[in-house]
Amino acid sequence: MSRRGVVPILLVLFALQPVPLDAQRRRQPPTPTQGGRGFFMIGAQQLDLDALNGRLSRAGLPTRDDVLLTLGGGGFFYRNRLVLGGEGHAVLSSAESTGAFRSTLAGGYGLFNVGYAVVARRGLLVYPLVGFGGGGLVVDIEERSAPTFDDVLGQPRRGSELVQSQLVLAAAIGADRVFARSNGRGGIAVGFRAGWTFAPDDGEWSLGRNDVANGPGGGLTGPFLRVSIGGGSR
Repeated sequence: MSRRGVVPILLVLFALQPVPLDAQRRRQPPTPTQGGRGFFMIGAQQLDLDALNGRLSRAGLPTRDDVLLTLGGGGFFYRNRLVLGGEGHAVLSSAESTGAFRSTLAGGYGLFNVGYAVVARRGLLVYPLVGFGGGGLVVDIEERSAPTFDDVLGQPRRGSELVQSQLVLAAAIGADRVFARSNGRGGIAVGFRAGWTFAPDDGEWSLGRNDVANGPGGGLTGPFLRVSIGGGSR
């Protein structure tokens, strides 16, 4: 066989050789198998306050806006795309006044979350998740007048604090991105979370240590949108 025929055959055989395993690994983008995030979150939460506002209005008390500020935080750990974690949020509201009374509404809830990372590469995670936990609302009603100390002693029930306790479920989708430091192992994490909380029952109302019958339903049910900042590994 001539040299001209040998050269093409050698080129074909070289092209058919398997790519070394190290080279294959270099060509594939790294996929993280485990890592974690810890974060602070701020956002807006809409609550189901129609029943509560109806009862407050009929009693001549100030009603509440149903879109409230939330502050919270949490974290999660992921391994082989399974996401496990928890978070807690405080629901904040300013005081409202009408006539001789002032009322404030506050609350919060905590969740244990389970999710799956549908995208996990180069510090970016995108994951749907579900959560379950508990929470409640606190309605504080008091007179606007500035009583004396003796007035308080003579009428100690000038204010009332009504507490609603509920089971809370949640479904959400989140995305987080870690911007690595020079060592490439971790850094600042920023992200967002959007979803819906749902209270499957009306919960129970209480005043101090006593149960309160015939309380309004609704409460910690509605959509939310939050942004987060914290730290994590990649």
